[in-house]
Amino acid sequence: MQTDTRMAAADGRTDRVVSVLFTVAGASFVGLYLWVVAHRLFYPYELQWMEGGSVELVSRLLHGRPLYVSPTLRFTPWPYPPLYHALSAVVAWFTGVGFLPLRLVSVVASLGVLVAIFVLVRAETGDRAVAVLAAGAYAATFHLAGAWADIGRVDSLWLLLCLIAIVVARRASTGRDGIVAGVTLFLAAFTKQDGLIVAVPLAAALLATRRRAGEAALGSLALLLVASTWAMNVVTHGWYGFFVGRELVAQPFLGRQLTGFWIHDILGPLPVLVALTILGCTVLVRSARGECATQRIVVAAGLAGLVAAGWVGRLHSGGFANVLMPAYAGVVVLAGIGLSCARRRAVRAKHAVARHAATACLVVALAWQFAHAAYPVAAQIPTASDARAGDRFVELVRRLPGHVVVLIHPWYATVAHKGDFAAGAAVQDLLRSRPSLARRALVRDERTALLAPDIGAVILDQAPDPVLARQLAVAYRALPQEVIAGRAFFPVTDLRLRPSFIYVRLPPYDPPLRPPLRSTGR
Repeated sequence: MQTDTRMAAADGRTDRVVSVLFTVAGASFVGLYLWVVAHRLFYPYELQWMEGGSVELVSRLLHGRPLYVSPTLRFTPWPYPPLYHALSAVVAWFTGVGFLPLRLVSVVASLGVLVAIFVLVRAETGDRAVAVLAAGAYAATFHLAGAWADIGRVDSLWLLLCLIAIVVARRASTGRDGIVAGVTLFLAAFTKQDGLIVAVPLAAALLATRRRAGEAALGSLALLLVASTWAMNVVTHGWYGFFVGRELVAQPFLGRQLTGFWIHDILGPLPVLVALTILGCTVLVRSARGECATQRIVVAAGLAGLVAAGWVGRLHSGGFANVLMPAYAGVVVLAGIGLSCARRRAVRAKHAVARHAATACLVVALAWQFAHAAYPVAAQIPTASDARAGDRFVELVRRLPGHVVVLIHPWYATVAHKGDFAAGAAVQDLLRSRPSLARRALVRDERTALLAPDIGAVILDQAPDPVLARQLAVAYRALPQEVIAGRAFFPVTDLRLRPSFIYVRLPPYDPPLRPPLRSTGR
C-alpha cells in the first residue's frame, strides 16, 4: 500500500512538472512574439512590400473615395472584401492615417487567435497546460507563416473570425446560435474570400449534426452574402463583384503545390506536430460516436476547413507563406488534442519505467520541435538604419518635381505630398489574370499613364516592363544616383524590394495649372 502511495505521489509530481514545462514553453513563444511585435508596431515604413498599399485603401475610405472602380495607374482596386480596411479606417480616425492603425487591428486579432486556440484545445481536452502549449506552438510558426501576423494585412483578422465561428458552432444548438455562427462566417468571408472555404465544411457539419442550428447558420450566411454582394455591386457599378470574385478565379494556379504544401509546408517544418495531429484526428474520429460526437464533428470540420484554406492559398499563384496561417492554426489545435491523448496514455502505462520513459520521449520530441521552429528574432525587426534610410527616401521624393509615381510603394509618395497612385501589386495581380474588361482598361491606361502632364518623376524597384519602358525612354531620363545606399530599407518579410531607379521628366516640363491630385497623407 505504501509503495503504491509513493508511486502515485511520484507520478503526480512528474505530471505537475510536465504541466509546468508545457506552460513555460508555450508562454515563452507567445512572449517572443510579443517582443517582436513591440519592436515593429511603430516602425514608420513598410514591414512587407505591399503594406503601404493597404494604408492607401484606408486613406481612400477616410476621404470618401471608392475602393472598387475601373482600374488605372492612378488607382487599381485590390482583390479583397472591405471589412479589414473599413475597421482599420475606424481606428485611423483616432490615430491618424499610417501603418499604426492597420497593425493595431492585426496585432489585437493575432492575440485573439492565440486565445481562440487556447479555448478550443482546453474545451476539447480539459488540459490547460496543453492548451497554453498549443497557443505557443502557433506563435512559434510566426516566421514559418511569413512573419505576417502583425502587419497591416487582412490575414490575422480573417483567421480570428474563422476561429470564433468554430468556437461558436461547436456549442451551437439553437437557431439563435446558428445565426451567430453564420454572421461570424460572413464577417470572415467579408474580410477575405477564403472564409467560404472554412464555412462550407463547418455549415455542412452543423446541418448534419444539429439541423436547426445548421439551417440558421447557412441561411444567415447565404442571405448576408447575397445582400452584401448585390448592394456593393450596385454602389460600385459591378466592380466589387469583379475584383472580389472573378479576378481571383481568373488568376493561374500552381499544380506543384498539390503535394508541395503537404511535404514542404506542413510535414517538413512540423514533423512532431504532424504526428500529434494524426493522433488528434484519430481521437476526433473515434469520439464522433460518443457523448460529445456532435461537438467534435463540428470542430473537426472547421479545422479541416482551415487546413484546406491554407492549401488553396498555396495553390493560388502569388500565395506567399502568409496563406499557411490558417493551416498552422488547424494543425496546432489538432496536435493539442493529440498531445493530451498521448499524455494520458503515458500516465496510464502499467509500469513506472514505461510511464516515465513515454513522458520523457514526449517532452524531448516537443523540445526538438520547438527548437526546430525557432527563428532569428533580430532579422524580423527593422533597424534604426532602416528608419533613417526611409526618412531620407521620403525627403528625396518630396524634392522631386511634380507628382511622383512610386510604383511598388505608393504610400511613400502620398506621405511626401506627391500624389497617390496605384499599388504595383494590385496592378500586377490584374495584369496576370485572364483577359477581361478591367484588364483591357488597365492596359489601355498604362500605355500613356506616365505621359500625364502632372507627373514629374517615376521611381521603380526593378527595371520597367516594356510598356512603361517606352514612355520612360520618350519623356524621362534616368538619374545615375543610387536611391538608397547600403543594405538598409529592405522590408523584413516577403520579397526584398526597395526603390532603386529614379526617372525624372525631360524638359520642357510644364506642371499643370489645374489643382493637383488630392494627397491623402497626414
